[in-house]
Amino acid sequence: MLDLLMPRATVARITRRVVNRTVARITATVAEFRAPAPAAEPTDLFTPDELPPLDDILAAAAEYSRASDQARRADRGKRAARKILDRLPVGRYGVWDVERVPSGRSTADLDEIRATYKRLGLGQDPMKPSAPSLKVKKVVPAETGVCTACTRTWPVSDLSEDGNGDLVCCDCHQLHAALDDRAEHRAYAHR
Repeated sequence: MLDLLMPRATVARITRRVVNRTVARITATVAEFRAPAPAAEPTDLFTPDELPPLDDILAAAAEYSRASDQARRADRGKRAARKILDRLPVGRYGVWDVERVPSGRSTADLDEIRATYKRLGLGQDPMKPSAPSLKVKKVVPAETGVCTACTRTWPVSDLSEDGNGDLVCCDCHQLHAALDDRAEHRAYAHR
C-alpha cells in the first residue's frame, strides 16, 4: 500500500529506519537483562589506615581458597551419596539408620505469589537480589622482561635474543627481520 503512494526508495528508507530502531530497542532490553549490575561494596570496608599487614591478607585469601575447595569437594561427595540414599526406604542398613524428618525451614511459594500478583494486577512480583558472592582466586604474575632496543616491558614469551645475546621484543624483531624468523611467524600468527 505504501509503495503505491511513495517511491520505492522512500519506502525502503522508512522500513530500514523502523527496523533499525526496533532492533536497537530489543538489543538494549536484552543487554539490560543479561549484564549483571556490579555488586555494591559493603559499607564496613577497611580504611587505608586500618588495612591489615599483607602477610595476614595473603594468609586469609589462601585459607579462604582452601576452605572453598574443601566445601566444593564435600558438596560433590554429598550429592553423589544422596543419589543412592534418597532412593532408599526408611530403615536400618548396617550401622546406619536412614530416616526422613520434616525440615524446620520454609520457603515462599513463588508460583502462588506470582499468581496472586497477577490476579490482583500488582505488576511484577517483588524480588530482591541475593547477597554478592565473594570470589578469591590466585593470580600468577607473568614473568616479564625489558626489550633492550625499545626499553618496554614484555612477557618473557615475547622476548628473544638478538645476534648479540640481548633480549629484543617481537616489535623490534619486525623492524630488524634479519635477526630471526620469530617476527615473521608472529606477523602471520597474530592476524
